[in-house]
Amino acid sequence: MRFHPAVENIRNSVQAGDIGMWGGPPSSSHASEKQKWWTEDEKVGSGSIMGTGVHVIDSLMYALGRKPEAVSSVKFPRGSVIEETQQVSLVYPDMIATAISSRSTPAPDNSLYIFGT
Repeated sequence: MRFHPAVENIRNSVQAGDIGMWGGPPSSSHASEKQKWWTEDEKVGSGSIMGTGVHVIDSLMYALGRKPEAVSSVKFPRGSVIEETQQVSLVYPDMIATAISSRSTPAPDNSLYIFGT
């Protein structure tokens, strides 16, 4: 995703100081018959973070142009090897960027939302 024109525009805006932070909505479950295997743990091989969340995290770090000082995460369900939903916080000196990835979101949405000052 980092070479998508929209992500490149966001990076340029962040680097220029036009916006202070950005983020995207949770990723979604894949409801079509062709992609039904995304809901079958034995076939998908990983949870929401490895499926789609890695792209959100990479895009955040790329757009911000720097690595976080710390990372924390919470997953659901607890104790499950393959998570259904996971929230990852990237901690920077001047902000916290958050990525949420979930295989249980009802409708696919790859929109990107920008919030900042």
